[in-house]
Amino acid sequence: MKTIKTKTGMVIGAMLAALLFGNQPALAANKHKAEAAAGLTQQQVTQFLQQLDDQAMQKNVNGVMAHFDATAQVVVLAPTPQGPQPMNFGFEDYRRLMEATLSSAGEYKVRRQDVAVHVSGADKAVVTDINFETLVTQAKTIKTIANEQMEIVRVDGKLKLTRLNSQVLSTTE
Repeated sequence: MKTIKTKTGMVIGAMLAALLFGNQPALAANKHKAEAAAGLTQQQVTQFLQQLDDQAMQKNVNGVMAHFDATAQVVVLAPTPQGPQPMNFGFEDYRRLMEATLSSAGEYKVRRQDVAVHVSGADKAVVTDINFETLVTQAKTIKTIANEQMEIVRVDGKLKLTRLNSQVLSTTE
């Protein structure tokens, strides 16, 4: 009788282990589905922005662009003597701009201030902030301050930046 109980216990233990640990990908997928069903949170958006900024400061263009949807649109209003002039970028154009910018940088820093996250529905957020960037090259240090507005959307379970509007307030060298 003892042998039967031990074998039964081992079988039950193996079944529980298989249920609990043998199906990790399915559990992870269910976690993402549960998060999506629960809706987007300010904390998720804040973490997304921190990861984006970390990749930029590491000068990892692929890491930065992984945060953008392939259909993302970027509009930068740059100051000129004639007033702010819009520069429009699609995904690939913005990638090239980031590559040129970060490859010339010995150091790149970014800091956000007055961040406001407005969650809209289960899968969308609009973020506004003041962005402070410092780009250090061999020849000079360039500091830029800009007002930003971003649209962040959950796409296939992952947060993606779909729109970035940046109005450059000042640039100093």
